[in-house]
Amino acid sequence: MKADYQVEAALPEQEELFYSDSSQEENCIGHLRGDFGHGGDEFWTSWWPHEAEQKKTADFQREFNGLVGFLRQDLLKGRRDMARYLREHPGCPLDNGDSGTVGYIVAKSPYRFCIRCTPAPGSYDFYVYVYLIEEEKQ
Repeated sequence: MKADYQVEAALPEQEELFYSDSSQEENCIGHLRGDFGHGGDEFWTSWWPHEAEQKKTADFQREFNGLVGFLRQDLLKGRRDMARYLREHPGCPLDNGDSGTVGYIVAKSPYRFCIRCTPAPGSYDFYVYVYLIEEEKQ
């Protein structure tokens, strides 16, 4: 596995970064929405642009593809693998903890990747929001 991606539990105060229309929207390049299909082992995704999509450069695309490839080895391998990962590496509960949804952050300058996980059939299993961290409001 590539060692330069550090997956860490998000902090409760970062919860808004895992959803559209956060206060950091102008720094959000976009988000990847995905699910593991009916059987839990497929990989279906769609990309949704946000306000900073003009920052979606070739360098960004290489970094994002590298991160997704890294995550597909474990966290985004499939629904059962995601559920196991969540048990072994507790993340920050999102949505008041009621939905089983948790959040993780991967910060790799100049990006912050916010990974929202809900390993449940019938819903999207994951979202990956991407922000430019060097331009975030203080």
